[in-house]
Amino acid sequence: MTARPAALVLLLASASARAQLEAARAGAEAGFLRGAGSPAAAVRAAAAQAQGALAPAGGPAGLAPAPAAPEKAELGGVAPEFTLDDTSGKAVASAGFRGKVVLLDFWASWCGPCKAATDVMIEFHKTYGPKGLVVIGVNAFDGKTQAQTYLDHKARTGKKIEYPVLVDSAQDATGVAGRYGVQGLPTFVLIGADGKIISIDTGLKRAELEDRIREALKSVRP
Repeated sequence: MTARPAALVLLLASASARAQLEAARAGAEAGFLRGAGSPAAAVRAAAAQAQGALAPAGGPAGLAPAPAAPEKAELGGVAPEFTLDDTSGKAVASAGFRGKVVLLDFWASWCGPCKAATDVMIEFHKTYGPKGLVVIGVNAFDGKTQAQTYLDHKARTGKKIEYPVLVDSAQDATGVAGRYGVQGLPTFVLIGADGKIISIDTGLKRAELEDRIREALKSVRP
């Protein structure tokens, strides 16, 4: 026997339950007209029965359980984990960098200050990468094609970006930029080796950021 799709089963159950409720209400009202008393109790009983038939397990009547709200970034809190594709389509998970100091650089190809900061990120990658820093570029509010075009441009000018560059294609709060509270570009999020957020800065403050990186790297095992 062919199994019925879950949506069809729910629809049939809903129709049956509503029919039960209407029948009970009609019967109760008929009894009231015959002098049998108020139909309210009978209608309430029928409603309770129908409500149970309409409600799927684990959720309110007629509704599937609501999905959990995405985890949000907070200073001093554990950094939300994520998985994004790079410009070649390869999935990269932030969980793979546990135990490292991670610097997220949220940027876009149309953002002038972002482009200026890219050269600093390249320097940080070369200087502190061997000591345990992972720089990750997160292209936001832009697109894969635009990101790849910019990477190709940097390579042609002799400043190839060798750290991971991921593409956050979501344009709302469900995306990685939204979960990290990005409201301007560039935004830099420094995450310690313990997975907790050390700082979130809009705009590059190189000296302060570099000091934090050096301090955070002290906790990284060689």
